[in-house]
Amino acid sequence: MNLVEGSSVKVVDLSRVPTGISYPSYKKVAVIGCVIGAGLTLAIIVLLVLFNSYIEGEEDITKLFDAPVIGKIPDFTLYDDKGERKKAIFSKKGGASK
Repeated sequence: MNLVEGSSVKVVDLSRVPTGISYPSYKKVAVIGCVIGAGLTLAIIVLLVLFNSYIEGEEDITKLFDAPVIGKIPDFTLYDDKGERKKAIFSKKGGASK
């Protein structure tokens, strides 16, 4: 290597040609992205459940108020257009209906 004497440039270490890809590590970036995506998804689901302010049943009303429930809106999805009861495959409690 030729250097001009009298200059302030000094060779500290000679450079080497890289043998492989040094960055980005695609596997590492993909795993980190999956972990962050799953973590954000779980955090959003937990926040939606914690801050749910909808009244979904009688239990929610009795938790919020000291007043008794005196009426209920029926679930019309179990009846067809003629008013006859539809045959349900599964009941709301999770078991099979007869």
